[in-house]
Amino acid sequence: MLTWRRGTRRLEAARSDIGVPEAEFLARVEAKHLPRIPGTGAFLTSSDDGMPLPLMNFVRHLQVLHERVLLITLQTLDVSHAFETERVEVVPVAPDVARVLLRFGFMDTVHVPRASQRAVADGGLPGIDCDHLSYFISHETVIASEKKPGMAAWREEIFALMQRNAEETASYLCVPARRVTEVGAEMEV
Repeated sequence: MLTWRRGTRRLEAARSDIGVPEAEFLARVEAKHLPRIPGTGAFLTSSDDGMPLPLMNFVRHLQVLHERVLLITLQTLDVSHAFETERVEVVPVAPDVARVLLRFGFMDTVHVPRASQRAVADGGLPGIDCDHLSYFISHETVIASEKKPGMAAWREEIFALMQRNAEETASYLCVPARRVTEVGAEMEV
């Protein structure tokens, strides 16, 4: 358990090292005059600030952005069940870009589509059709690295193996597989 916890913290740190602040990313997109494609892209992340890795990779490779963008942040609370009133929060980031904070207790079933529908029903996401969202999830390949101190090499190898064998993100989040695109990335821990 300690290996998983340390490895997860190091993975989060690696993500934040390559992260870009929201304002900076959106300014770059605006300066490049990227074409906007129809629909809404929902980019999942565990960080509540900065741009999600799948979004940065999507824009870098395809040079386009959806008309509407949701940055869906998943947070696990230190309680068994989250209250319905605090489960969903929508924070506008820019025109046509919103961060949707989804909070779950550690015993709750994480169901992203249902929580997104709740945000729409509560009026936080007007004009969004949750039945036609395109979800983008980061598929990270963890690489044990001696370049990054702080964790024994054997623990890094075990964590990389555990990460590969972990449950698929889309099924854990109850996101329909036919509406998910996994964007790959290699992460050194």
